Amino acid sequence: YDYRVLAFNDNGDSEYSNVSSATTDPAGQGTAVVVGSINVSTVNAGKGQKRGQVTIIVVDDQGAAVANAVVSGDFTGDITEPGVTGPATNGSGSTTITTVGSSKPLNNLTFCVTTITHPTLTDFSANVCGSL
Repeated sequence: YDYRVLAFNDNGDSEYSNVSSATTDPAGQGTAVVVGSINVSTVNAGKGQKRGQVTIIVVDDQGAAVANAVVSGDFTGDITEPGVTGPATNGSGSTTITTVGSSKPLNNLTFCVTTITHPTLTDFSANVCGSL
């Protein structure tokens, strides 16, 4: 990138410097997986019933999307389904898990990520939750 400097002090302002350029170091490689975002929603199951659904984005500790991570966690609330595991994340780091059960109404639902495993990055083990 290019830049110019303008200095200020008690003795007055300087003129702009000549244009100079600099480069930044590329981002380092990630070493661990983390939850980038979690979004809990509902989907129609027919006859007024709703299923819970969660979309989780997995990133590495440098913020890059992580493919092939497997997310596990627990649904609680109007539908309780502990220990569910979703499909591996796609190239955008996204995976979606839908409840097997349904509820009418479905107003109270939380999903807590408990683990994320990955073949080459350090696994995640904690509770990160999202709710309706």
